[in-house]
Parts: sequence; C-alpha cells; structure tokens
Amino acid sequence: MPSRRLRLSRDVLARLGEPFRLGAAGKSWSRQLAVWGTASLLVLGALVLWQVRATLHHEYLASLDSGGNLVVLSGADGSGGVDAALCQEVRGWSVVMETGSVRRLGIYQVEQAPGTSLQVAEVDTQLVTVLASSRVEVRGEPSADAPAVLVGSSVVEVLGVGSGELSLRGIGPVNVVGAYSFAATTDTMERWILIPTAVSGPSDECWIQAREGWRGDLLDLLGQRLAGSSVDVTTVRSASPEESVDGALVVLDAWGLRALMLALGLLQAGLVVRVARPELALLRILGFGPLDRAAYLGARALRGLVIGLGVVSSAWLPLLVLTGAVDIAATYLSCCALVAGVGCWVLLLVLLGGMVAGRRTFFAIREI
Repeated sequence: MPSRRLRLSRDVLARLGEPFRLGAAGKSWSRQLAVWGTASLLVLGALVLWQVRATLHHEYLASLDSGGNLVVLSGADGSGGVDAALCQEVRGWSVVMETGSVRRLGIYQVEQAPGTSLQVAEVDTQLVTVLASSRVEVRGEPSADAPAVLVGSSVVEVLGVGSGELSLRGIGPVNVVGAYSFAATTDTMERWILIPTAVSGPSDECWIQAREGWRGDLLDLLGQRLAGSSVDVTTVRSASPEESVDGALVVLDAWGLRALMLALGLLQAGLVVRVARPELALLRILGFGPLDRAAYLGARALRGLVIGLGVVSSAWLPLLVLTGAVDIAATYLSCCALVAGVGCWVLLLVLLGGMVAGRRTFFAIREI
C-alpha cells in the first residue's frame, strides 16, 4: 500500500495543473473572451492614435522646414522700416530661437549677363542659416580682393556664376563665398545677393524664428509689444499654422494615448484580480508563495492578451493591407511583438524567481 507521503505527493502533483484546466474549460470563457477583446480594442485604439500622432508630427516637422515657425516684422510705407535694435530685443525672449535683420541696398545689373538685375541686401549672418534649407556648391576659388557675398541658388543655376566670378555695375567685382537655397522658406531670396554683416540702425525687415510650438505665443507677445506702432507682423506660412498641428499633438498626448493606456492598465488589473480569483485561492491553499501566484497570473494575462490581439488582427490586418495602409499594419505588428516579447521576458524572470520558493513550498507540503 502506498505510503501517506506518496499519496499526498501524487495528489499535489495532480492538482498543480487544475487551475490551468479551470481557466481553459471554465463556464465564463465567452465572457473572458469579450473582456480580452475589449482590452485588445483599447490597444488597437492606442496604436491608431499613435499612428495619427506620428503623421501629425511628420507634418509639423515639414511645416518647420518650410518656415512654419518664422515671423516677419516689416515697416509700413514711409515709416522708416524696423529698427535693428528691436530685433536684438526680441532675440532675448524665451519663445524666440533666432532673429536677423535685412536691409535692401538696391537692384544692380550683372555685367556678365546684360539685362539681368539682382537685388543686393545686407543681412545678419545668423539669418542665413535660419532661412537656408541647404548649401549649394559653387565652382572656382573665391577672390581675396573683392567683398564677400552670398548668393541664392537661382543665381548659380541661371547665371552659372561661381566663386569670385560675379561683377555688378555700380559695385564692381564681388567675392562669392557661398550659395544657399532659400526656396523652402522664401522664394524671393533665391535671386538675391546677400552681404553678411551685423545690421544696425533702420532695416527693411526683421525675421524671427520661434521655438518649436511657440509661434502663437510669439505672435501674442509681438502684438502687445508693437501695439500702436507702424510695424506690420506677418507669418511665412499662414495657411497652415504650425501651432495648430502642435496643439493637436498636445491633445493626443494628454487625452488620447494616456487615457487609453490608463484604461487598458485598469482593465488588465481588474482581469487579473477578478478572472483568476478562484485559481489564486486554490494556489494559496496549496501553499504556493507570491512569486508562484504572480507567475500564474502573468501566464493568464499573456495568454488572454495574445488571444485578443489575434482576434482583432485576423479582422483588422487584412483590411489595412487591402486599403494600402501597410505602414499602420507594420506598426501594429511591431507593437504586438514588442508587447508579447516584453511579457514573455517578465514572465520568464518571475518563473525563475519562483522556482526556488516553489521548490521549498513543494517539499514543505510533502512533509505535512
């Protein structure tokens, strides 16, 4: 006849798998599937909002590249322009990244191309880096005997001028030390000759680069500072203001993604406590410690999440592929793989930590 210890050991081993059988064949399987489906839909909603956010952020960066955060101050007719000291004052504001003044000197004819005239202007050196989207290579070596100037890319492409090759009637030879493309921000400077200097006194324009997401606040501050003056305030890209895109990003971050993830976390916690409560009680009666029960809960949660994601994916992913939204489908699959991978690693660590405690618990039960 088997000993009492052997019978108890067999009974314990037989009952170790009972909680998993209860979870697999329980009467509330359809209800669990519905709850896990809801959790998966929350994950799906978070992923869709994340994709929307990524699209908006891409548009936001594109608006910045095209001058979406640039503001221009210009003097009204007969007002004498904008004082360069005002540009220096605005540069010290916390919402401003950079400023620069522009003073037009006049239109001069190019001696290499009779009938072609170009605008010559003095600009602050830092303004060139703000407005230029790229630098254009020019051939030849610059001359050391002529004043240094910068030109727009159209001057190089249309006239074919290179370093030290430009001569203006009324000014003489100029030393072309660089060519820049201004097409993304202002087309007018594409055919300008720019003399980099520190502009002082009256100027025609003051260009202001706002910090990302602060153009609206900058416009409000300028309205207060210039109230009653003859200075006009305009924006480079007024049709699609970048602050509206930035505002949409703030709303998505604060109310969309965070709210969905909070709801998902609360639902997951409720599922862990409610659905597996009978199994937890049985494991506690059998003498399993907290790590063992945590490992079981992790397995249940991971199983339900995988099932729910599988149900949603089977219906949603084909629709995405058929509609051509391959990027959203790839993002969804990568996030699912990330969630499953992190869950598996966490579960593995819990299992490894529970092996020692579980083994001691098993031998303690045998000695009863």
